[in-house]
Amino acid sequence: MMKMSGKQVLWVLLALLGVATISLLILSCANTGRHASSHSLLVAEGSRAAQVQGGGSGIGESAVSMDPFYHTMYCVAASRYGEVRGRLPESPEDVKPYLFVQPRLKLDKWQMDEDQLAIAATLRESGGSTRAAEVTLYRRGTAAWDKFMEGGKRLMLSSLREFREKGLQPDYTEEDIMQGRWSNYIWDNRRAHSRDAADYEQLIWSLDLAKVLGWGALHFKSANGRFPANPQELIDFLGPVNEEAWIAPATGKAVWFVAEYDGENVSYTPSPDLKHFELIVPLFGAGAEKRGLPRGPQWGADNGYYPGLYFRYTDEMMLVYP
Repeated sequence: MMKMSGKQVLWVLLALLGVATISLLILSCANTGRHASSHSLLVAEGSRAAQVQGGGSGIGESAVSMDPFYHTMYCVAASRYGEVRGRLPESPEDVKPYLFVQPRLKLDKWQMDEDQLAIAATLRESGGSTRAAEVTLYRRGTAAWDKFMEGGKRLMLSSLREFREKGLQPDYTEEDIMQGRWSNYIWDNRRAHSRDAADYEQLIWSLDLAKVLGWGALHFKSANGRFPANPQELIDFLGPVNEEAWIAPATGKAVWFVAEYDGENVSYTPSPDLKHFELIVPLFGAGAEKRGLPRGPQWGADNGYYPGLYFRYTDEMMLVYP
């Protein structure tokens, strides 16, 4: 039977599991029903607020509905809040510093119940249909969290069996999964690529920003048939900027877009024909080169990770939000 490296496991996971794996990794934030889960290129500070007031593509009748994406933004922001602060946010206002843009979505419910949070909304789909979506997030370390993670382990075990049925032999066992020594859970993956709590906070900040912008560019293309011509067009499409969210945890300084990557700001570069793009978000030194514990899929250049330097995404890569 074929032995698989950690890198091979990552790509086979994505290829074989598809939506099922992503549902586990995102705490079911991009859910399909009810699921359980835990400027132009001006950089001057004084110009930013004025920039985001302008026109741009926006979201019209011809655009692909962004409601599911916005719902995911709320869920990811609430999860990142919990990872950083050790408690769940009590109101949508609490997560504003964790939302890079203000989602154009009215929430139906934001309900705290002991150590869990339910977020619900009525989502518009492309074509005009609607559906109810509700996600429950659990605080790490609680009994509810442990129960949720048991469900995640069962999905990992199912994946392992599927690998073996295809003649593959990953370098981890059922016991590794059940004992927590191997995990493909999204927050375990991020923690395992961090050196300490401060490193972790910067890593997940940079990754979240990169995913919001990269996935937003893909939504823009679905709605307009091309990628954004400049950062302003992308921001206008996504929504009003929450400026406090753009302050990097490691430096305490705000970042914005630059025409050429400088190690301290974000660069978004479309091709002349607007059929491709490159996006780079700095890491400010965060991120370990080799994954620590628990073992699991290893990040690397193939999935946009350059430890200590930046996340780099292009339209030709497999982009998954979060």
